[in-house]
Amino acid sequence: MVIGHAKHLADSGHEVYVLIDDQGGQVLASGEGLDIITVEMLLLAGVRLGLVPVGKLRSTYESLRPFGAGLPTWKASTLKIDYERWRQASG
Repeated sequence: MVIGHAKHLADSGHEVYVLIDDQGGQVLASGEGLDIITVEMLLLAGVRLGLVPVGKLRSTYESLRPFGAGLPTWKASTLKIDYERWRQASG
């Protein structure tokens, strides 16, 4: 349903971003040409803005997993790698 509405809005000329935690849904949305925002992206943005303490990044992510059946495990997530890249670039 979300992808259908987003696709309609995008086709009507609107700038649309879809927040999807389910990896299968992300693949479908991407296949429709939609821009995706993941939970990992939101958490990293929270760290960058000082809204999520760095020391709480993993525990915050893990606390969200029971509510998002499509969220990968911490080990399978790109969040730790993305955080390290950002940290090194911010140096």
